[in-house]
Amino acid sequence: MTYSKFSDLSLDLKSLIISYITRPTDLKSICLTSRDCRDVAVRELYRKVFLDIGGAKAVRISGFLARENPGLPHVRDITVYFCISGSDDREVLCRQANFVVRLLLELLPPNILEAFRWRTREHFSAENFLLLHKKQKRLQHLESPMTDDTIIQTIRQMPDVFKSMEGVRSVELDLGTLESLEVSNTLLQSATKLDDLSIRSRFGTNPDPPSDLEDSSTGLGLISRTVFGHMRPFENCVPLVLKSLYIDNISLRYVSSSYMRVIKMPALEELAIWECPGADALFAELSKPHQRPSGLKILQFYHHDDGQQDGLRALEGFLQSISGLVTLYIEIFNAQALPKEDCIIRHGASLAMLTLYAQKTDRDVLQYSTGAFDRICTSCTGLRQLSVTSPEQSASNALSSEEFGSFLSSMHKLSQLRTLNLRRWPSVVRGENIFSYGELDTDVLSMYEHLLQRVAQGIFEKADLNVPTDPSTSTHHKPPSRLFVIAFGGNGNSIFADDDKLKQIAFVRGKKVDAFGKATMLAVQMKPHKVKFVEPESEVLSLSRQELNDVI
Repeated sequence: MTYSKFSDLSLDLKSLIISYITRPTDLKSICLTSRDCRDVAVRELYRKVFLDIGGAKAVRISGFLARENPGLPHVRDITVYFCISGSDDREVLCRQANFVVRLLLELLPPNILEAFRWRTREHFSAENFLLLHKKQKRLQHLESPMTDDTIIQTIRQMPDVFKSMEGVRSVELDLGTLESLEVSNTLLQSATKLDDLSIRSRFGTNPDPPSDLEDSSTGLGLISRTVFGHMRPFENCVPLVLKSLYIDNISLRYVSSSYMRVIKMPALEELAIWECPGADALFAELSKPHQRPSGLKILQFYHHDDGQQDGLRALEGFLQSISGLVTLYIEIFNAQALPKEDCIIRHGASLAMLTLYAQKTDRDVLQYSTGAFDRICTSCTGLRQLSVTSPEQSASNALSSEEFGSFLSSMHKLSQLRTLNLRRWPSVVRGENIFSYGELDTDVLSMYEHLLQRVAQGIFEKADLNVPTDPSTSTHHKPPSRLFVIAFGGNGNSIFADDDKLKQIAFVRGKKVDAFGKATMLAVQMKPHKVKFVEPESEVLSLSRQELNDVI
């Protein structure tokens, strides 16, 4: 059978074609094309909804919450953010956010949501939390945000809601109060087929935290014995078989008596350790043959090391004990050195995404020697995303610098590279500092962006020159480089979007057309959070927590 037009295709084929369009503005344009196209594109457009409370476009929420909105039945994933400026009242924004969420939960058809995320430090409404779980019983992602009222007794009186959640695959536990520990335990018991577990402690912001919060040499801490209380005694429990584990701001010094027993570490495929004191003890345990996660593909490690560099040394030992990592993210502060290049080279055959950043002080950023970086690039030829500290250079003459030229020559060996993130900001004028966008004069910022555009343009052009010619063509045509994104700085992402500031300047490969119709390559500046819509392989830009205060 032949089809003459798009409308003749089946709904499944239409949906498959539309699913390859990721940019929301493109999906919106398709919805406005015709009723037939709208009925298909609206599914993808509304599948994931991001509510930016307090932002410049917050006024559009009223239209989104209209009963006549054809996209509401297709919502599957909701994320709530706060956009907070210096003059905003957090309490007022929190009330607005909870009001919007309440209206949305009332309007949504029952049992359609797969995930709901509350991405702010403010308390979530207890009534909204209970309503969410009453109406949406097909959730695949559960969260335990801190609520504005006591809910644990109500949860225990709702066995039909919280005792059977077979579809849940991911649980995110946000710990900050004693009640949040008990709620987390209830949710963890409900998820019987769990794949992903995230545990984040916010007790550090509590002015009077419990004294026995963390594990110690004398016994289990309050977090371990409450969150995993249903599994005690840990010596005889059946451990959780997880694919992904994320631990944030929890002491792991005595991990052998708690997490190593309640979680089957050898089964892990993804591990993220963020700001956890005693992380060296965890890596020491994972390096043992019977605890080694041989199938680990993703490792993220964000750490403030001690003076003895115990975290770095334990990490190096762990990296040498395993192989086959696809994504490796390392960001260490108070560091004396970067991980040895041999630890990176060991995973060279499989690595596709690599982030390496180490900092002694706010102004002293470490970088690999020219030879060490060249050996890494020679071994990791499959890298598609790279975030690394480049040599010091001036934005006005970076491309003429010998050291920066050697850096680029090594980087050009990565023939599959799609996204490059240079963590060190090129200097503007020696001695003149750029601290944040809010403190920059408009003219200075415009000049700096223009200089960075010239640097990015030069890197793109040099990358194109290093591409070998195609012998299969009669003209021996030389195709352009695969390099598509170049970004400077780290974006400072955290789990809470209201902490984020624009700390990155990104350029993508574009083109310009002259009056005679001749097209040439041009580095085009783009907002970092929109890069993912033109280059899906750019996740490396969203992992950093680096401050924008190391510009010289």
